[in-house]
Amino acid sequence: MERDERLYPISEKKFTELVLPLIEARYRGKGRPVEVSPYKVFCGILYILRTGCPWGIYQVL
Repeated sequence: MERDERLYPISEKKFTELVLPLIEARYRGKGRPVEVSPYKVFCGILYILRTGCPWGIYQVL
């Protein structure tokens, strides 16, 4: 299945290499266990910032 560039503007491999280490370094071991993929959360935030869509309208992928 090909990923939709509109919803996932960065590949999961690049996210794992570039972004995830920054997130994990800051929040490792804090809070509840992760239930949603950090990759999907990151892509969701990028989508909201790019489109200006209100948070309440966005659905979890």
